Order: sequence, then C-alpha cells, then structure tokens
Amino acid sequence: MKLIYGTNYIFKGKKVLNTNGLLRCVGILEDDFDYIVCTFDLYTKKYNISKIINKFEINMIDSKNMERIENDEKWKEYVKFFESKEIIK
Repeated sequence: MKLIYGTNYIFKGKKVLNTNGLLRCVGILEDDFDYIVCTFDLYTKKYNISKIINKFEINMIDSKNMERIENDEKWKEYVKFFESKEIIK
C-alpha cells in the first residue's frame, strides 16, 4: 500500500463531487492498482472508506465513482493504514 494523498486537517480535504460539500476526501491510497479513498462526512462526523470505480475518470473524487468496501478484513486493513499515517484519529 502506498499513500497518494493525505491531510490530517479535515477542511483542507478535497470536496467530493455530488455531495453538496458534505464529504471531504482526506486520504487516497493505492492497493494492488486500486485506489481507496478515505472521506470525512461533515454531517455525521464519521470517516468512510470507499473504492474508486474508475481511477482514470476526469472527476475521480466523485460520489458516483465510489463504491463501499464490503470485505471487513480489507476495511480494517485500510483503517489501520490511514491511522498509521495519522489521517484518521
């Protein structure tokens, strides 16, 4: 796994398209040619981890281009990675 983008300050995160500014992308990692995005929901105050469907999309950080991670083991592995980089507190 390799960190591509990360910030530990929520409001410096990139806005996720089609969310009215409520979701902020605070981290992106690459895992076996897949892009995994860590977002923070300003409404619920929770972190979400999603997989990018098409990483070659012009607007890659778009809610329509993300899918939820179903595998609990992978999800825990990604959370641990983002915590080690101090993106998730």
